[in-house]
Amino acid sequence: MEPAFDQWVGVARGDDGRTLIPVWPHRRFAEACLDGRCQNAILAIVPLERWLGELTPKFVRDGWHVVVFPTPEAKGVVVSPEELRDDILGEWAPSE
Repeated sequence: MEPAFDQWVGVARGDDGRTLIPVWPHRRFAEACLDGRCQNAILAIVPLERWLGELTPKFVRDGWHVVVFPTPEAKGVVVSPEELRDDILGEWAPSE
């Protein structure tokens, strides 16, 4: 059973009040970022199809933003769910 959204790692409020959810390209980066600070944290591996088809629209509806690849040394890049979707799809678009 998948955890509820509010149990996902790092769901937090930014300084500006936005709800932020972090994403990493691989589980090992998320685990390294936790570094023992969130012992009860639940990491969720989400298939890309679900991210794009279900979660992106939910995050847009709920006003959430995405923090891409935060690390202990850097806060990551905050983007809108639509911007991340467009970047992902742009990377996979056939080149001319």
